[in-house]
Amino acid sequence: MQLMIVAGALALAGCTGSAEAVGDCPVVDLCARVPLSTVKAVCGTSATGSSSSQEPTSDPVGISCAYAVSDFNEFKVTRQCFIRGAATAARNDLEWLRQTAKQPGVDQEDLTGLGQSALFLYGGLAPIQAELYVQQGNVLFDLHDDEPGDDVGASRACLTTLAQSLLEP
Repeated sequence: MQLMIVAGALALAGCTGSAEAVGDCPVVDLCARVPLSTVKAVCGTSATGSSSSQEPTSDPVGISCAYAVSDFNEFKVTRQCFIRGAATAARNDLEWLRQTAKQPGVDQEDLTGLGQSALFLYGGLAPIQAELYVQQGNVLFDLHDDEPGDDVGASRACLTTLAQSLLEP
């Protein structure tokens, strides 16, 4: 069973789209915030393009940027901003993910110093995947790599570095 992907629909085009803020959830262009060149430089991926998708009228407000690695694999950054229940809802979602990911072959690691709470997952059945969830207030970030390779430390460092750039004002 693959690690859970918190996602929206994909369109393999350039970074596009903008919308008005919903409640305390400003719309953010994640493809501009984490450009393809940064993902390639920091993580060493073979990504060739990026596309954004937004669900600005849902709760949580979902925004993502997917970086195409191959026909079947991608590197993805998702931001979910909770309107109702705010920080409690984001925290509860992270706890649910923590419990759901407890499965054979998936390593979990709570990370400190990254947002209010952070969970790094690595493994799963083939293909191996890496995922980092970071909760900051009413926002839950999900950084997902379909092709992390065998170096868990490098994968953790890649996703952590990108998460830090997302948490900057």
